[in-house]
Amino acid sequence: MNIVNLITTKNNLLKQPLLDEGFTVNEFNSQIMNNKFHEKIKKGKNNYSLIEIFDFNELNSEKFLENIKWFYEHSKLIILYETMAQDQKKILLKFGISDCITHFAPERIASYIKSLNYKPEANPGKFIILDDNKAHKNIIHSIIKRFGYETAFITTLEELFEVISDSDNIMILINIGTTDLDLNELIRRSFSNSDIKKNPVIAYKDMDQGLFIHEVINGLNKLTKVVFSPEELYSMLINMFFKKEMISHANPFIISLLYEKNRSCFGKTLQQIYYENSLNAFHEESLLEREKIDSMATSLDMVRKTLIRAEGIIWLK
Repeated sequence: MNIVNLITTKNNLLKQPLLDEGFTVNEFNSQIMNNKFHEKIKKGKNNYSLIEIFDFNELNSEKFLENIKWFYEHSKLIILYETMAQDQKKILLKFGISDCITHFAPERIASYIKSLNYKPEANPGKFIILDDNKAHKNIIHSIIKRFGYETAFITTLEELFEVISDSDNIMILINIGTTDLDLNELIRRSFSNSDIKKNPVIAYKDMDQGLFIHEVINGLNKLTKVVFSPEELYSMLINMFFKKEMISHANPFIISLLYEKNRSCFGKTLQQIYYENSLNAFHEESLLEREKIDSMATSLDMVRKTLIRAEGIIWLK
């Protein structure tokens, strides 16, 4: 049984929707958070902590940030912060926090937390990520796994070229700011290894560290055309996953709806639709067939699930 440690000013509105989703709720007053919480918190990788931030000054409080870090390390942490600004966003990213809800809708929040247990029926492939930054790794893993893909994290070039030929690889993500990463060696070995060219290679770096000219002109452009910041990488991944999944689920609905044949109905009155179709009323292909109805119902259900799973990462866009 999954437990939600509920630490918000809106516990009374959130508790019942969480119970309806099958969670056990462990309630606390978010305005008096202190170390005594630690004794009563239900810890574990299968339990969640939903913590509301309602005052910007909290994120400047060392004590509060220590508590946030503790919750992050002892449960699956989800932040509720309705007035997110860029400065606050950077603080959460520094901790490696990926899940932050910025719109308060109790039933949707409960459904979102439930969706974090999503496990795909089949493994569509894995991402190879060369990075030694814990915050980057936590966020990248959280984004990728919720769309059903696997992650394989490595920290050295030796590890990279050991797994480069795996048949289930989808993409290779490389933090060029990784400690002791030799870019010249990466480029040299890549020229003589055809496997690395079979899938996209995406480079990124924390721009606070600076982007140096040798990192751009030493041949890296032969592997990738752009160097992202971590924030740009997160946004690109989310957009790519979300678009692929939404289109994949919506397409069967559009086909079953016979949309191309029926699109002219949009924006017209019933009178207009009747006059235009009355002569063919008994010859047109019907939408009310069991196979079409079932297909559309399944598509709508999958679209809804995708929308819910994206709720907590919209802020990363």
